[in-house]
Amino acid sequence: MACVALLLRSPQKLPSTPFRVLLQPCQISANTAYIGHLRTSAALPADNVQGTQWFNERANRWEKETAIHSAPGSKYFHKDYMAVITKGSENPAYFIPMILERIAIRGGDWFFALETIADENPAKDCEDYESALKAWKEWMRVHGMTKEGDAVLSA
Repeated sequence: MACVALLLRSPQKLPSTPFRVLLQPCQISANTAYIGHLRTSAALPADNVQGTQWFNERANRWEKETAIHSAPGSKYFHKDYMAVITKGSENPAYFIPMILERIAIRGGDWFFALETIADENPAKDCEDYESALKAWKEWMRVHGMTKEGDAVLSA
């Protein structure tokens, strides 16, 4: 098992090894918060249909299990949210469009995941949800993650 530590002052990319987070009590030092142990899990299926199904299962469960929580830690340290971030960090071009499509259709608090996966935040100066979504869509277009007619761009 390996430990994960997130920098509180500047977020750090998660390791590229697929994992599932087992939350443990936090131990906070000056710059880091210990959030759990990692265990490797099966890699994301190469098939787009299976990958989309994998994402939707975790996103649906995360939304259901965190709907009553208002604290960011309860949402962002949820095992399924962390799994999406980890796999998204391995393949941003696959996950960022999928997350943005989900935001455009269903809403949700996915901007932290996007920022962590992309390792930047094109919406940092945005003042509302719609402008943040627009900034991310433009970022995705500039980075070549879209094709003409993509649903995420028209939403």
